[in-house]
Amino acid sequence: MPRINKETDKRFEVLVEVNRRSGIRNPEADTIALHLPALGFDSITNFQVGKAIRFFINSKDEESARKTVEQITEKALTNPIIEVGKIYIKEAKRT
Repeated sequence: MPRINKETDKRFEVLVEVNRRSGIRNPEADTIALHLPALGFDSITNFQVGKAIRFFINSKDEESARKTVEQITEKALTNPIIEVGKIYIKEAKRT
């Protein structure tokens, strides 16, 4: 595991959105979408339910941070057979 160098590393805020792959059933989303019209919300289409995972990572630059987050997403945050992760990264302010 790489060491953190507080003097040279930047801190990045990460959001990983995990959703089902296209064509894979999402029973939770199906149930909610089924009941929305009965609640008066009949204009909603393509309803999805997923996970939002947020964390911070220290890295020398955004590219290396993204590569690390891609590995984490593939190995630990998603089931690559049925899920896909969309990664958002932005530099965080140091506190």
